[in-house]
Amino acid sequence: MVVDLCLKILSGLSPQGSLSRYIAGRIRFMSPAKPADVVSAFLDAFSARDFERVRNYLSDESFSYQSPIDTFSDADTFIASMSRVGPILERIERTRTFVDGNVVCSVLMVHTTMDMLKGVIVVHVATVVDGRITVLESVFDATEYNKMIVPPDEAI
Repeated sequence: MVVDLCLKILSGLSPQGSLSRYIAGRIRFMSPAKPADVVSAFLDAFSARDFERVRNYLSDESFSYQSPIDTFSDADTFIASMSRVGPILERIERTRTFVDGNVVCSVLMVHTTMDMLKGVIVVHVATVVDGRITVLESVFDATEYNKMIVPPDEAI
């Protein structure tokens, strides 16, 4: 995709990525993308562990994320947290996609390098406004994640 190539080139010119996000926003404004295409590109970037490119698909002004294990109210904090997950991510397999206007629901199988998390079914519901994701909700069984965070004898 030409936009992704331009963003990759620009990200090398702008270490903070702000210039590339600005230009990406202008490019998206000139040629509005379908919500399903935005989410697909977001998932491609996430699967490739290219978190600067992932950030380009998230709204600068209004973004929220919610899952069973975390909540974020801004895109930069979300990216900082997700980039720590990168080393254990093997791949993201898409099994289904449903679109209702500007809302895209993706059913995913997330594969990691951790034995207890080899394949986790995740449902992403993304709201896309003006070519950017404004709301991202992830639903999955967090049992194994919670075991890593809370020792079994302290779990409620």
